Amino acid sequence: MAAVIAWWREAGVDYAYSDDASGFLAQPEEETDASASDTSQGGSTPTPVRAPEEPRGPSLPAPEHWPTDLADFEQWWLTEDALGDGTAGRIAPRGPSEAALMVLVSQPEREDRAQLLSGPDGSLLDAFLRATGLDEANIYRASIAPQYDPARNWDDSAHLGAVAWRHIALVRPTGVLVLGNNARSILQHDPAQRDYALRGLNQQDLEVPILAGTGLAAMRKAPRTKARLWRDWLEWTGK
Repeated sequence: MAAVIAWWREAGVDYAYSDDASGFLAQPEEETDASASDTSQGGSTPTPVRAPEEPRGPSLPAPEHWPTDLADFEQWWLTEDALGDGTAGRIAPRGPSEAALMVLVSQPEREDRAQLLSGPDGSLLDAFLRATGLDEANIYRASIAPQYDPARNWDDSAHLGAVAWRHIALVRPTGVLVLGNNARSILQHDPAQRDYALRGLNQQDLEVPILAGTGLAAMRKAPRTKARLWRDWLEWTGK
């Protein structure tokens, strides 16, 4: 037997496979003594013991209970338990309602403390916005998630997409600039689809066009992506 195994190893075979299905994920049966399992002697069949389910976080209220006023929404953003892991480190959005442009990123940057996009990503964004000629006082900055988390599981954050759409509807901007793959995919309701174009918001009397681009951190590392965003911006604005 040892010689046979050695021969197969020489041939490069390291594992043995079987076509028969196996219940690898099946729960192991509880061991019982004969007296407990023998119903003929008056015993009863034992009830399987199940592991307790892990407690889940608070669930997001139904959309009809979300704020319908921008000021109330911004306060709700900082306090609603289901939007993040506690309230520590949450960064409020900033800017006026009916802004000429709403900039939406995936999450605050690591350096943010009292103000959203106050680190190197924000500096890059400020330089871009100055080049567009837009009035700084007429720009609204926001994020998909309220807190910075480098290990965030975006696949479990799909609920934040619906919140972001409500946020856009309350700001009522002239246009939205979405920066970052995670922000773009969350708005598409499918984190796996990262390369599809984003459509604008068309809701009752509100039509908002959307331009999607590379995330700010990625643009700082790859200068060519800055030029691409600028070309897309000129095409989007018709300039």
